[in-house]
Amino acid sequence: MRILFGIQCTGNGHLGRSEYLIKNLRRYVHVDVLLSGLECELKLELKAKYQFSGLGFQFGNRGGIHLLKTALNLRPAQFMRDLRRVDMDQYDAVVSDFEPMSLILARRAGIPSIGLSNQYAYKHIHKPRSFDIPGKLVMKYYARAEFEWSYFYEKTGPHCYHAFIPEDIAQGNVSDLGHVVVYLPAYHHEYIGRMLSLFPYQQWMVFGKRINKPFIKGNVHYMPICRSTFNKALLTSSGIICAAGFGTTAEALHLGKKLLIVPMKAQLEQKYNAHYLATKGVEVLPSFDVDHARTLGHWLQTGRSIQIVQADDRERITSDILDLLSSRSGQLNAPLTLVHEP
Repeated sequence: MRILFGIQCTGNGHLGRSEYLIKNLRRYVHVDVLLSGLECELKLELKAKYQFSGLGFQFGNRGGIHLLKTALNLRPAQFMRDLRRVDMDQYDAVVSDFEPMSLILARRAGIPSIGLSNQYAYKHIHKPRSFDIPGKLVMKYYARAEFEWSYFYEKTGPHCYHAFIPEDIAQGNVSDLGHVVVYLPAYHHEYIGRMLSLFPYQQWMVFGKRINKPFIKGNVHYMPICRSTFNKALLTSSGIICAAGFGTTAEALHLGKKLLIVPMKAQLEQKYNAHYLATKGVEVLPSFDVDHARTLGHWLQTGRSIQIVQADDRERITSDILDLLSSRSGQLNAPLTLVHEP
């Protein structure tokens, strides 16, 4: 059996967790990787066969999406040409982490497709009222799959899985060296620094998309995005400030670190995450600016740790994927030896 695995590269979460799953799947079947999107700093350790600009968005500097850059980078003609570059006759199925190109290709080829992403979880959980019609359309139609399975902080159904926690975090030594990690990719690091300068007694570690090399300014350490450095900083932090994306928030909760989240503007998924996490006691800031400095100061002094442990579901997901696809095609080339709880 040959699988095409599509990964959305708008942000780092999709890439990070998909890498672990691909390694597991490759123990049993052939897997080729298709990447689409432009806003990802991490590099895939596994070689991708296809890499396209896709239909992603561009981050801004003050908490939201840069609409002009996003519009200028949407090239529908190129998108259609890229679709024709993939020979789907060689594949038996598609697995996609909210990546639309691979799912469009699966529908055209008439082969099974499994969508596996946290965005699908919002069909099954209570959501706040929202008048974000474009956001709802994206959530519903952007990455439609024949089977839509989800990741979430807690399980909401038979095909809902815990978040992937990187091994160096899951098996690392948790401590508190006193610094607070800040990762807000939709804000420029200089803008973040102006806010943090109001708290000179606190040590900060800011990771930013536009930081090329480490430097220190006052009590703020600025760091480029690096998987190992970031994970070590999380393990040894006293708290974490990040956007309301799924990956980093799940890691912070798994470690039991105190967490403050700042949802990206015009990102319905992050609004839903923020609403859910607020019910668990996580502090939410509507924006990262001086108007909310008092809330940030209060969180530094009194914020409490919240832990939601994420079980390692890699073997279970691998088994579920292979069981479904083998029952559909009868073409699985390797015997299934995985065992998991139903």
